Amino acid sequence: MPAAPEQYHDRLVIETPEHIQFSYELAGLGSRFVALLLDTLLQGAVLALIIGIVLRLPDLLPDWDPGVTVLVLLSFSTLFSLAYFVVLELVWQGQSVGKRLLGLRVIRTNGTAVGFSESAVRNLLRLLDALPAFNVVGALFIFFSRHCQRVGDFAAGTLVVRERLVPAPEKRRLGGVRARERGELAVLRARLSAEEVSVVERFMERRHELAPEARYRLAEQIAARLRAYEPSLAALAPEEVVERVYRATH
Repeated sequence: MPAAPEQYHDRLVIETPEHIQFSYELAGLGSRFVALLLDTLLQGAVLALIIGIVLRLPDLLPDWDPGVTVLVLLSFSTLFSLAYFVVLELVWQGQSVGKRLLGLRVIRTNGTAVGFSESAVRNLLRLLDALPAFNVVGALFIFFSRHCQRVGDFAAGTLVVRERLVPAPEKRRLGGVRARERGELAVLRARLSAEEVSVVERFMERRHELAPEARYRLAEQIAARLRAYEPSLAALAPEEVVERVYRATH
């Protein structure tokens, strides 16, 4: 199991099961407020468009019940507000439009990407964070909690972090490794300790669970170890180094 996250001022240090550490900058109250404001404005624009369409239905459909109009608008606005965040956080791995523009991302407390259950819980509890008005409860929790978590984050086991831009792994064709390369990598495999082989295997098994920045940085650290044994791997992107070693030894 990963070691418990550690916070140093506005940073969170997480240790993976492979005993590799990476850190995140925690998102503070100001950046999260601006991100929420942008999301709220976007939601408001969409809702205004939908309301305009629904309010015209009585003119287009003479038998349309005005009570149904109110019910449709209330139901849609509630569901849309929840679905907006859940769907985007799943599609963009922890980001809404506002968070994406501000460079923020929601992650689990162990550094992995959020799933449906975490996103649903944290966003359902926005209703509690919004009390008594203007998200006062949520703001107080973010300001005073050790890891800048609002109520929804505590319940879902999530954090909001500021993501630094990092180069994406190169998308090269990862077809079969040529015989000569396989031979070189087989020699490399013989030099690796059992722990290092385990690190490669665990990364390949878990990489799709990691948030993009954590995935790249972890691949970079593992690749640095592998390149120390085989300098010819220096020209490859970090994740490709790990994948080639894995493919050549399995």
